[in-house]
Amino acid sequence: MGKSNEITLIALSCFGGKAVVKFSEDGWDVVSDDRKVKDGYLHLDASAPGGIPDDLTEPVKIQLMRYLYKHHPDLPGLGVTPQAKYFSGYSLDDVERLGNDGEHGYYNQVIK
Repeated sequence: MGKSNEITLIALSCFGGKAVVKFSEDGWDVVSDDRKVKDGYLHLDASAPGGIPDDLTEPVKIQLMRYLYKHHPDLPGLGVTPQAKYFSGYSLDDVERLGNDGEHGYYNQVIK
């Protein structure tokens, strides 16, 4: 299977509800967000539309990196599972350069 040009991630709230965010090469779109409390992190979910792609195109990975740094505070953060799966091979400097315009940040990141 080739690289996917989109992925849908889901964040479940501890207080009920979930957020669904779809990423493409052009950016991200909040499909739905009915969380009662704005908590949780976006994770891979086999039941999401498109399932869990084996790999993503470079532009989609960059959109995930941008979301990590630049998402609205009411939206869930980017969880460990998509970071670990799709950011392997990138250094922290790479992720900051591509996702945060080179500015250093301190976030819940996993780089392997």
